[in-house]
Amino acid sequence: MKNTILFLIGAFVLIGVSIWFILANDSTSLNYWPTLMFTFSIAANMLAQAYLAPYASKDDTRFRAIRSRSFFYTYFASLFYLFTAFLLVITDTFTDPVYLVLNLLVLTGISPQIATVLLLKFAKPR
Repeated sequence: MKNTILFLIGAFVLIGVSIWFILANDSTSLNYWPTLMFTFSIAANMLAQAYLAPYASKDDTRFRAIRSRSFFYTYFASLFYLFTAFLLVITDTFTDPVYLVLNLLVLTGISPQIATVLLLKFAKPR
């Protein structure tokens, strides 16, 4: 319970900082979108960890199997992200490669926790 509250407080603080950052800065500045993407991705990870904290604190074989399966699916999701980025670069539809790399990092960083939450929610116990 203690870890859940800390993760929730951290996530809501980061969401508040992100909202303040949106209101205080101009969207055309160079550090606007990367900072916003990373703060929201860290907040999403913290919210997912707050949900997963009660399951992770116990030594449960079901949770370990779900976590390993989520990392397996995340591997293929990362390959899909890289393939999509490759296609965007080849077809020259994405103009700024820096934002493309940042989007890849954010998507790859969020994927394991989101996959674990989804698998934990929808996996049927045997």
